[in-house]
Amino acid sequence: MYKIIITLVFITIANNYCAQNKDVFGNPIYDFTVNNCFIDSLYKPSVTSKKVKSNKILKSTTYWRTISFEALEVETPKKKFKGCEQVSFFEIIKFGILEKNLKAFVSDDFSEAPKGFLSKEDFKKNLIYCDTVFESYFDEQGLEAKKTSIKKGYLSGNEVKSFLLKEDWYLDSYSGKLNKKIIGIAPLMVNKVSKKVLPICWIYFDEWLNFFKQFKTKNYLGDNGLTFYDALVDGVFKSKISKESNLKEVKVKNDRRGNQSLIESEFIKEKVRNSESDLFQY
Repeated sequence: MYKIIITLVFITIANNYCAQNKDVFGNPIYDFTVNNCFIDSLYKPSVTSKKVKSNKILKSTTYWRTISFEALEVETPKKKFKGCEQVSFFEIIKFGILEKNLKAFVSDDFSEAPKGFLSKEDFKKNLIYCDTVFESYFDEQGLEAKKTSIKKGYLSGNEVKSFLLKEDWYLDSYSGKLNKKIIGIAPLMVNKVSKKVLPICWIYFDEWLNFFKQFKTKNYLGDNGLTFYDALVDGVFKSKISKESNLKEVKVKNDRRGNQSLIESEFIKEKVRNSESDLFQY
């Protein structure tokens, strides 16, 4: 009996340690609560795709949108959420790659997927950050002084709150309705040296959609249950168009003065809405 109890305790401790995925930094790579909030423990990775029939597409364009789930909190009264609804989207992506063997890629060109596959080891390297920390202390004379140290760790949901969506927007030739199909998602980080916003990796949405159904998230707009899959498909996030497909692959520039980049993004949205309404103007 005692042997069984000791064995169960050992297994529990080992599972907790492995779930935290600690390494030389002594910090967990992802939030250990992610594993506890995973709804279906029997989940198996699979690619589920709903293909759009070519005869239903009247016109299509590829857009890239920068999105954030956190921004809605500013405009909506705060509500009380359960613990699992606090797990960030980025922590879930890390958990899927490191623990559930879902794939990550170096670019959003999934037609070259075998060439652009990102291994777990390379993904972990992308998560590493080094930061200079200034600490105050008192010297032997009792005078305040400062020392600098290098802090190393892994990016978490606190540092990564915005994501890039690659989508196909198409007009349904039967209904005239504008539909959006998510192609890929990339978590974004700010490079502290170059100050540029860069994707950490890309994931193929059709492979991950069933996985995202396993996690609940905050619903600032109502009391209904919401998963990350629902939030992505139904557009429950703040967004700004960052790029549209064109011959020159021109991006919406972030270095423009004031709100010019936001104005340009809204102009693109208005152009898309007009293309939808123009179908019914004769």
